[in-house]
Amino acid sequence: MTKRPTVIPDFNLRVMSTDGNMHPDWYNFFKDMRNALVNVVDFSNIVPPDPEFTLDEQWPALVPFPANKDYVLIQNNDVEREVVATVTDCDSGTCTATFKVNTTALGGTANSVSSTEQSQAHSTSNVLGVGDDLVMTISSNSSCVEMRVNVKTARTIVVA
Repeated sequence: MTKRPTVIPDFNLRVMSTDGNMHPDWYNFFKDMRNALVNVVDFSNIVPPDPEFTLDEQWPALVPFPANKDYVLIQNNDVEREVVATVTDCDSGTCTATFKVNTTALGGTANSVSSTEQSQAHSTSNVLGVGDDLVMTISSNSSCVEMRVNVKTARTIVVA
């Protein structure tokens, strides 16, 4: 026969009394909860998580009627991140999208924007530092309409 679960004590009932002892109802509740957990979870084989991991982020944007000019996509960046790839396409027309950290173009090829989705990997000059801006420069615009942009970034998170 299984044991009947302990009822959660009344929330108006103090957990600790003024003399520093735990109220018996709360003590029994926590004891039963601990016993239930020990019977279900093997605490001896718990491996701590890696304290450092990579967070992948995406920064989508829509430019309905792009013009030959600079567009600031991320202004005054607050954490260091790496721009991994840029993806572009549009409904009609064409143009060229060059992505830059402040005024320095990302390493790799600029995106040729058309109705065909294009992804460009960036492996050099692609670190967006604290305080930097991520800028997209549109050039060679030929009636480009409904341009979609997605900037894929990665940053390292350290859990201390």
